[in-house]
Amino acid sequence: MGEHSAEGAAKRRHMATVGVTLAILLALAAYLRFYRLPDQGILGVDEGRYVLDALSARAELNVYAGLVRGKFGEMTGGAEFSLPAFLAQAHAGLSEQHPFAPKPGFACASAIAMKLTGNVIGACSYVEAVCGVLSVMIVFGFVRDLRNARSALIACALLAVSSYHIYFSRNAYPQCSAGALLLLGVWCHYRWFRTHQNMDRPTRWPWLVLSGVLFGLSFWFNYQIAGAFPAVALVHVLACAQTANVKTVARAFMGGSLVMLIGFVSVIAVAEAWTYPIIVLYRSYGLVYPHATFLELLAPRLIGQSGVEWNASGWPLLAYFISVTDGSLYATAIALPIAAACAHALYVSARRRNVRAVAHPAITYGVVPFAVIWAVFSFKTMQGARTFTSALPFLFAVTAISIDYALRVTARAPRYALVPAAGCALAGLFFQYPGRLHEVLTIRSAYPRVVQFAREQQPPSACAAWSAVLEAYGAAYGVETRSIYADSGEPTPPIFVSDWQELYNRRAPDFPFGLAPGAVPLASYKHEFGRVFLSIEAFPSFGNTWENIAWTQQLDVDANRKLLVYASRDIEHATAGQSH
Repeated sequence: MGEHSAEGAAKRRHMATVGVTLAILLALAAYLRFYRLPDQGILGVDEGRYVLDALSARAELNVYAGLVRGKFGEMTGGAEFSLPAFLAQAHAGLSEQHPFAPKPGFACASAIAMKLTGNVIGACSYVEAVCGVLSVMIVFGFVRDLRNARSALIACALLAVSSYHIYFSRNAYPQCSAGALLLLGVWCHYRWFRTHQNMDRPTRWPWLVLSGVLFGLSFWFNYQIAGAFPAVALVHVLACAQTANVKTVARAFMGGSLVMLIGFVSVIAVAEAWTYPIIVLYRSYGLVYPHATFLELLAPRLIGQSGVEWNASGWPLLAYFISVTDGSLYATAIALPIAAACAHALYVSARRRNVRAVAHPAITYGVVPFAVIWAVFSFKTMQGARTFTSALPFLFAVTAISIDYALRVTARAPRYALVPAAGCALAGLFFQYPGRLHEVLTIRSAYPRVVQFAREQQPPSACAAWSAVLEAYGAAYGVETRSIYADSGEPTPPIFVSDWQELYNRRAPDFPFGLAPGAVPLASYKHEFGRVFLSIEAFPSFGNTWENIAWTQQLDVDANRKLLVYASRDIEHATAGQSH
């Protein structure tokens, strides 16, 4: 009796220790992701587009809310609700805010964040920051199920303090949100695998349905997560292959695939049909609903993305971006335990002639997703650091499990690898990581000052070549802004804005396309960012990866921090065929 009591007390102490440690790590993750987040703002063209898409989604939500509010008010004794007048007025507002990217899940979540916080510019970043913290929580549960609590806490800590993950948790790209849903879907698939192995029939299929739904939601938030779906397919094949015989393998694979597909397609169907009632309502009054449906937005983008060429030189991209954000010593410290653990596991399985030993759930659900996501976004890619964000939780899961494996296994070789790994980690912690993290946390946009300058002009308006960020700030601050190449029929705004985004055309802020010789800026401001930001955001989308790395590294950070304001008359208009 005493032994059971002591064992129970020890278990409770262990659970309490794990719970307290997890709470500390989550608090740290939240602090690093929300630290002065409203002050950061947005700086890149895609961030601007996502904010504009969120404004478009907010306009759609306002239409639905207005319909309900108007009709309910009429039914409860209020003023008569004129539906034709309401639809005509709403049509004018919607026509000014067309959605750009087929990522409506993220746009809707950001629109809700706008309504809750009142912050237009920061709404997308808030969604990503919340999902970044949730990713840390999810990776704990995922790795605990795969291995144990110690591995889970190590993975949790690695993800919580990763400057790479923090960077993409603090901006307006839908990466952490889609990545968190993907990770949650893989975790649910593992729950199915575990119940399937135990032949727990009543509880196994709901896990697969939920897994498919989560993959669908991930795709709804960011269709580019489709690049990770080959990993899901391979995980499903390997999980099914571990059943008893060929017949059960086929049944599990076909049945499981169908169940997941039902969950996935259900989400896509709802996302597409969401707009149909309002489209029919508008048509019934002779109006055309000005916004496209999910599939109408998706089809051309998906076709365009699938046409991206293979790039054999892309294999070092992830290692390079980790070195940029966290330091080369940190990247080495991660790689050593993984390499040692995998090499030892392969050696043991070969020596024992037991191939199934390699098919451990940690391999199937950790190594395989990471390796496939890395391969897809390295070799068929536009070379963006953001695309690897969904691979980070799996990378840190594998790292944590490898460390735990090295500490538990009786062989000395894996344990020896921890010594140089720990040395690299400590050296990186003192010499590289603090500077990188400081850069990530102190990024600040100078666009609010430019918009204030534009407000003082006659008329109060501004334009730019890469105008999405300027347009987002203009919408937030009530200043008219547009692209200098937009043929709106209106006079060109008096001022033109140029910044680091000119690097997309391999130009500098003080040398934008069409600048008249001898033109002098009317005003000059500076963004706050460092080498980390420029190495990630200015990295070219095409071409040889090694040449792109060399080109990015030679960029002058101080020169490209400039945000310059010119008189629009000093900028020649692009020809109709000029692409920007």
